[in-house]
Amino acid sequence: MLFSEKKLIDFTKVSDSPIDDFVIENGYVSYKGIQEVVKIPGFINGQVVKGISRGAFEESDVLAVSFPDSVIELCDSAFYSCIDLEQIDFNEGLIKVGKHCFQSCESLNSVSFPKSLKIIESYAFDECVQLKEILFNGNIEHIGAYAFSETRVVSVSLPEGLTFLGNCLFSNCDSLIYVDLPSTLQHIGAHSFSYCQKLRYILIPENVESIGPNAFEECSNIEVVILPKKLPRFTENSFSGMPYVDNLVSIHSKKRNVIVESNQQYFNDATNNILTILSQLNLTAETSKSTSIKNDVVHKYPLKDVVPAMKYIRLKEQEFNEFYFNFRKDTCSELGIPMNQ
Repeated sequence: MLFSEKKLIDFTKVSDSPIDDFVIENGYVSYKGIQEVVKIPGFINGQVVKGISRGAFEESDVLAVSFPDSVIELCDSAFYSCIDLEQIDFNEGLIKVGKHCFQSCESLNSVSFPKSLKIIESYAFDECVQLKEILFNGNIEHIGAYAFSETRVVSVSLPEGLTFLGNCLFSNCDSLIYVDLPSTLQHIGAHSFSYCQKLRYILIPENVESIGPNAFEECSNIEVVILPKKLPRFTENSFSGMPYVDNLVSIHSKKRNVIVESNQQYFNDATNNILTILSQLNLTAETSKSTSIKNDVVHKYPLKDVVPAMKYIRLKEQEFNEFYFNFRKDTCSELGIPMNQ
């Protein structure tokens, strides 16, 4: 059973909290009550509740909270450091979760976002040290820096529509083993997955153009890196700290480059991966400045020619698909999660 299916409170059987427990201004409410289970009403003093104010429940003893359908925004630090908060029932219609909104909610173990949600700001769930399950049910447009840093999430499937992963998004998530990146992704920010030391593999989607500094720093258990046919721009130390092994393996299909047990030195020594290739092939400086050569250099000079120790295997598309499917299947089987998670 998923964590999200284990409800502490069935809010359909709970009455709205007393109106006197709230202060409302321009549709945004703050809480002054002492109840541990809070069901926020949809109307207070004749006003429609459309948001939760900045710091509304900050450091309170709230255990579970439910929002009315009218809420569209949870403001910055609304539930900051509510260390006993275990259950959040988000409403369909919610659009934005503000900065530091649930930061340091140490008892929270699961969140399931509504389809309507579009924005999760920086540090929203940072340091939620018991947060093991994150479910996206819609197409979120923006997730800010550190949003899920230092959580205990084990697997995550990021939603389609995302084009950018914020800096340090999942940094120091030392339980993270499995992640699916959306096909719409274009940029992976600095330190996005740094120190995710249980992460097993990563597939970089075809549309990714750049991978920031230390994006996968010290992901020391990564076994497979799957790159697009057109390599993205790597910056300094994008993959630093991966294990160095003598027998490197590159698997190439019509659409993908796959590196198994990536060579740390190969990714560490230069700020531009393509220029590293050109340099090791002793191409002229004039050639190295050619944009057209940069774009197809990997196909002209296979990775086996760049790193002499690398074993090179050429796969047909069907063989590649089987390889990737089986790898995912094995990983999901180990975790006990469905393939689409």
